[in-house]
Amino acid sequence: MNIPAVINPVLLTNFTNNVSNMQTIINNLQTKVNSVNSCAELNALKNMLESTVMAEFSAIQTKIEGYFNDQNAEITKSLNGLSPLLVSPGNLGEVISWINNMINNIKAPYENILALQAQILIQQALFIAQIGALASSISSLQSSISVKSSTLKCGF
Repeated sequence: MNIPAVINPVLLTNFTNNVSNMQTIINNLQTKVNSVNSCAELNALKNMLESTVMAEFSAIQTKIEGYFNDQNAEITKSLNGLSPLLVSPGNLGEVISWINNMINNIKAPYENILALQAQILIQQALFIAQIGALASSISSLQSSISVKSSTLKCGF
């Protein structure tokens, strides 16, 4: 069976860094929104949010989802190695082979799969929280732009 041993820590660190960088960008935009004094400046920030920030947010989400989908697909694929155990043995020699296959194809790989699934669930929970925090920050920034637009009477 081909079972991934562990989650790729470098890739996960890159995801975490991407999320952190996005939060910094959003915080900087928030600071700029708070200090603008013209509709033109505010509109430029609004456009940056709508194009650059939202595209990057979507790209990060897509990368994270793709990574975890690949991990789960690998686990599912590895379970295909259990298919020989679904055939009933026909004679005593096949019973012994079947028992050996059961021991070899279930015990060790199953333990690896459970450990990997636990890692995946922990990482997914972490990224769900991080993506949720980013989405909340983006929403807050959108509200700030709207309020500032009203204050400056920009009409958008």
